[in-house]
Amino acid sequence: MIYEQPIQNLPEYFVLSDSRGKYFPPYHRADQYQLIIKSISGLQWNNPWQQELSVKNLIDSTSIKSIISTCAGIIFMVGTNSIRSWSASEIIEDIVIHITQSIRSTYDHLNCKTDISICTIFPCLKTSARFLTSNLLTSNINDYNTKLYDISNTLNFTIINFPITISHLNVDGLHIRAKHTSLIFNIILDNITCLLNKTNKIKNSQRSSEAKSRRNKRVHQRQKQQQQSHIIFRLVDTI
Repeated sequence: MIYEQPIQNLPEYFVLSDSRGKYFPPYHRADQYQLIIKSISGLQWNNPWQQELSVKNLIDSTSIKSIISTCAGIIFMVGTNSIRSWSASEIIEDIVIHITQSIRSTYDHLNCKTDISICTIFPCLKTSARFLTSNLLTSNINDYNTKLYDISNTLNFTIINFPITISHLNVDGLHIRAKHTSLIFNIILDNITCLLNKTNKIKNSQRSSEAKSRRNKRVHQRQKQQQQSHIIFRLVDTI
C-alpha cells in the first residue's frame, strides 16, 4: 500500500493509540492538516514492566519526542488496556495528570486547550484478575471517563468521545469489529478539523488584540507629535 508523503506547510497532528487504531493508516492528509498515527497493540498509560508499551516512557523516547516537538496537537487514544489492570483513580491521578503536565512543561507550543486531546474509553467486556465481572469493569470504565471530563478543564485539554456501544465489540469483548474502524477514524478527523478551527480563531483573536494595541500606540504617538507641533509660545514681559 502506498501512502502520501507529508507536506511541510500543513500542520501535523499526532495520534498515539493502542490497538484501537491498528487499522488506521500511519499517515493521512486532509485539506487543512496532516495526521501521523502510531498504533501500538497493548499500549497502556503506564506499564512498569514493559516500557515500550508505556505512554509515560514513550513520550520521553527520541522518536516520539521528535514528533511532538513539531506537531500542532497530540491525541491520546489509550486506556483500554490500563482500565483492566488499574482503578480509574490510579490511572487519572497518578498517570494522566503527570503526562499532560509533563508535555505542557516540555513543549511550550502545546499550551492551548485544543493542543492536547484524550479519547474516552470504549465499553469492554473482557474481564481481568483485577475486575472479575463485566459489571465491575464497566463501573471502572464509567468512573474513568467521568474523571477524565472532570479534570479536562483544570488541566486544559479536550476530550474526544465516541458513540461506541457493546454492539460494536468483537467476539473477544475488547476490540471493536473491523467494519466500525471508519466510524472511529472519521470522528477523529472531524474533531481535528474542529480543533484546528478553534485554534485559528484563538490565534486570529490574539493577532487582532496585538494589531489593536499597535494601532493604539501609533495613534497615541501621532497625537503626541501633533500636540508638540501646535505648542504656542508666549513672550511674557518682565515687570
